[in-house]
Amino acid sequence: MANSIHVMKMCQAFADNGHDVTLIAPRIKKNYEKHVKDIHKFYGVKKKFKIKKLWYPNVKGRAFLYTFAIFLFLIFNNRFELVYGRFLFGCFIATLFKKNVIFESHDPIYKRRYYENFI
Repeated sequence: MANSIHVMKMCQAFADNGHDVTLIAPRIKKNYEKHVKDIHKFYGVKKKFKIKKLWYPNVKGRAFLYTFAIFLFLIFNNRFELVYGRFLFGCFIATLFKKNVIFESHDPIYKRRYYENFI
């Protein structure tokens, strides 16, 4: 997907500029990247950044569960300076750690649900 390619290229660009980068993504390999052994090679990027796939069950409420997985990850990996993300709830969780957060939205904020606008 174009979105995935863009994210991987952005991670490489951050790493190329001297940043220690960890991409956090949902573990949904059965849906995407099924037979990919080397994800960096698949997307045509250098192995200059880490990728951490977090629990993302295929059940109702998975966004909440994924947000909780991000929370746990950040508790045990709290040595970060900046979070740059597209997942609103993950970005919100990072703000609770008093870190700098950049949220990139690809849709108008006013079209979001009331609780997303609250966040």
